[in-house]
Amino acid sequence: MSVSVIVTQLATLESWNRGNLGEARRNYLEALVVDQRISNPGPEASNWHQLGMVAEEDRDWDEAERCYKRLAIKGGCTTWRAARTSNQLAIVAAERRQIGRGRALVLAGRLS
Repeated sequence: MSVSVIVTQLATLESWNRGNLGEARRNYLEALVVDQRISNPGPEASNWHQLGMVAEEDRDWDEAERCYKRLAIKGGCTTWRAARTSNQLAIVAAERRQIGRGRALVLAGRLS
């Protein structure tokens, strides 16, 4: 695990626990920039996922979907992470009351 991931996780958990989703989002975005700059795909993928989770918590379904799709497009996902991303997209679709779209994403395994 990279140092950026550890520092970000600690700072972000503190922000999240205080209910400061904006600060949590900023922390993940800062870590994302670092991971992109040093070509660190594993932590970068983790940051995209966490950004999606923060957006879900904030009920910003468009942003959550954008983050999860970005994660899927980046590639390099393990089978487990791809399945989890597909599941999160289905949850976002369900929250939007787009059950059919969520089911189609899961069944087709299509994330784009």
